[in-house]
Amino acid sequence: MTTPAIAPLLQLLDTADAHGGLQTDDVLSLVLPLLREVSALHEQGKVAALGSAFAYRVDDTPALMLMQPEGTEPHQNREAIAPLEQPAASVLRVVGEHRVTLDADEGVSVENLALMADASPDALPTRPVYLPGYTAWELRFAHHDALSDIFCLGQVLASLSCGLDLTDSEELARFAASRGNLFALNRRLHPVVAAVIGEMTALDRHERARDLPSVIRRLKTYRDQPLDLGLDRIAPAKDGAGQRRQAIRLHLRDRLFDLSRRNRLLHFKPSQTHVNLTVASVPLVVDIKNIRIDQLCVWDGRFASDIATCDPVPLARWLRFEDQPYLPGALDRILQEARRDRSEYGFSQLSLVMAFLRWHNLKEGESERAERIASPLLMLSVELTRKKGVKDQYLLEAASSEAQVNPTLRHHLRQLYGIVLPETVDLHETTIEQFHAQLAAQIAATEPGVQLRLVKQPEIELIHQRARQRLEQFKRRTRVRNPGAQPVAAQDFSYAKDDFRPLGLQLYHAKVRPVPLPLRSAVGAPPMPRAPQMAATAAQTEQQTYSLHESTGNPYQWDVDLTSVTLGNFNHRKMSLVRDYSALSESEIASDAFDRVFSLQPRQVDAEPPAALPLADQWPVVQADATQTAAVALARTGTSYIIQGPPGTGKSQTITNLIADYVGRGQRVLFVCEKRAAIDVVFHRLRQQGLDELCCMIHDSQGDKKAFVQNLKKTYEHWLAAPEELDAETRERTQLVDTMDADLKALERFDAAMREAPEHLAVAVRTLMARLIALKPHDPALTPLQAEALPTFAAWRRHEDLVARLHLAVTESLGVPYLSAHAFAQLAPVLLRQERPLARLVELSDRAAEQIGPHRDALAGAWPPLGDDPTLWGDALAVVADARRAASAGISRCSTPRTPRASRSARR
Repeated sequence: MTTPAIAPLLQLLDTADAHGGLQTDDVLSLVLPLLREVSALHEQGKVAALGSAFAYRVDDTPALMLMQPEGTEPHQNREAIAPLEQPAASVLRVVGEHRVTLDADEGVSVENLALMADASPDALPTRPVYLPGYTAWELRFAHHDALSDIFCLGQVLASLSCGLDLTDSEELARFAASRGNLFALNRRLHPVVAAVIGEMTALDRHERARDLPSVIRRLKTYRDQPLDLGLDRIAPAKDGAGQRRQAIRLHLRDRLFDLSRRNRLLHFKPSQTHVNLTVASVPLVVDIKNIRIDQLCVWDGRFASDIATCDPVPLARWLRFEDQPYLPGALDRILQEARRDRSEYGFSQLSLVMAFLRWHNLKEGESERAERIASPLLMLSVELTRKKGVKDQYLLEAASSEAQVNPTLRHHLRQLYGIVLPETVDLHETTIEQFHAQLAAQIAATEPGVQLRLVKQPEIELIHQRARQRLEQFKRRTRVRNPGAQPVAAQDFSYAKDDFRPLGLQLYHAKVRPVPLPLRSAVGAPPMPRAPQMAATAAQTEQQTYSLHESTGNPYQWDVDLTSVTLGNFNHRKMSLVRDYSALSESEIASDAFDRVFSLQPRQVDAEPPAALPLADQWPVVQADATQTAAVALARTGTSYIIQGPPGTGKSQTITNLIADYVGRGQRVLFVCEKRAAIDVVFHRLRQQGLDELCCMIHDSQGDKKAFVQNLKKTYEHWLAAPEELDAETRERTQLVDTMDADLKALERFDAAMREAPEHLAVAVRTLMARLIALKPHDPALTPLQAEALPTFAAWRRHEDLVARLHLAVTESLGVPYLSAHAFAQLAPVLLRQERPLARLVELSDRAAEQIGPHRDALAGAWPPLGDDPTLWGDALAVVADARRAASAGISRCSTPRTPRASRSARR
């Protein structure tokens, strides 16, 4: 038995594998001559003799050529392949089929039904599949046309580009599993070549490439890039200052965008705060053919038409509340969050995502490039309401027919790829197809390898579940041994011995026990019959279910998905500022304040605070301290400043007085804030002072239009009805200002007197009073005569150092706390002015002693001892008084007889 010869195509693969594989240019140099040869046969009405690896040869160039260059006549057998072809207008688009086999011994095995490993020519496939041997599935039915040749040639192109031998079932399975992302097999594969392979090897003949000339043209020009970048459309700035101002505004605008992974507007991840209406509208049916397109919430049918009318649409008409038990709770959370946003920020952030863009960041690394990003593309502002009843109804109403292009995605695509998208799309003027065409044209202008699909049909994967009879019998025996409890109403309970059903257990079954998910059978759980007559029998061993398909992996295949209509609250509060910065950057408006804030020159800081405003020029409406009044005065100078502080420090009071000050001087004020609470506080303070007629509070530019107009109407009508009211209030204010001015002048005079420093005080009166208050606990009890003898406060201040030194000397040398406690305090000033005061003091003391001696002896002999007789003390005091009057001239000159202490010194 001889071994069959190896096909030249497979020999070429072995040679290429020995050299590390073929590059893109090598593959095209081999394949393009073969494509041209087959294309020439198609023009003659013939087809190539393809269907195996032996249909090709390698010439001396080298290049692949047909083994039979003359070709053959086409064969038609449409009746045989028609049942296998998927209709083009089906509701759900099946993109894959798998069979899940559950076995108690072997476990779970998954089989891809897109392959047919049986290479026998007698075996006919039951669905479009990939067959080993470089052949097409329709050739098994003796149907050979141009599309069959394109399929076979696509397999050859894929085999050479990825280094796969498609006669091997395992390598064919690798190709079938990675056909949507061929970069997993060859990361150096060019995206244009990968896109061409995907189109040529599509199992569905409706999606297969239609003609070879367009394929050849795309492969020949796969490296061509457009040269027109549109730089001439950017108008240069007229001056350097304007260009710098525009750059600053654009930089400030770009800082408002959050491009991190936390932003759901860029990296969308489903959560409990979002509801996929498309998934919730798909009915759970046995046969997917029973699903109609007008039943699904996709943005390409009757649901889109209902929403575009801007009328309330009951969601019960579209969503399957009976099959999706999570819907009421999820919608309530979305509704509550929308109300909270409206009360806190003044507007709702609830949006309906009509279309998602599923794309890749091609400028990142390999790992980031492989990550598929799902971003909301078109968003419609909607309002969700709940109408209470026996069964609550949820109504969805669109605010307008103008959809917003996701501003964060629009900014990111412009920065990343230079793709310019409009801000809004009017659904009545522009269709989704037109918008998709514009986006696809911009993408193709910079990267022709990227394909942008418009997905209108939900893509699903069929799952054929086949359970072994042995496992099914085991499950039935388990159900017999442990029958499930019958559902009991929450109020149906009993504590009887023969019927013990406690209330807690019934509440657990009704409120806590988890409810089985409707799609639990898709992951291997046994099916739950919805009616007794629908229970599965023992003979039923296979069930067909489906799961939603999400294309991932291929970085050059992007999708505009209309089949994931999602309702949720998206954070786009800063987008109004983005629009303002964009408008300013496009205009040539110059602002001195803006230039001063962003100037590179050092700022001049005024050390002196602004002068106090006159009373007649002040317009405070709430209480304010000196710092708040100074802030109002500083604002009049045109200086930009920031007032910051924790809550409760009076910021809102200052803002209220600022607004009143500008309004009182005939100017207009725009007060904006991120949160509604701060605006409400300031407006409440103004309304308490009767100034709400001069204010218009706007939280929502769309929802508050009617209230704004009515407020203006009411204000003007009130003014027209009482035109003299302004004059009366002006006179009243003038009278109040005059009264307050008179009182302030009296206070100013008192303040001036307290600040004045008289000559005899040498300090301000306020300072002297503070000193007296501090010394009051130490104030000695002085007689008026003693107080009059004290020197002035100015003299004390003038000789403060001398008094301090004298006190120190008395304390340290004499050992007494103050000078008056010592005998030297009684010395006469004339003695201290002597040239030799000590000698003079000794001389006078000796003389006094000589004169006192005789008097002392006479008194001692004339008077008996006094003892304790009180009558004798009166006579003694009389004698002392006489002695004072009889003081000699010498004694009076050496002492001061003005005080009792001086008299005692004289007696001594």
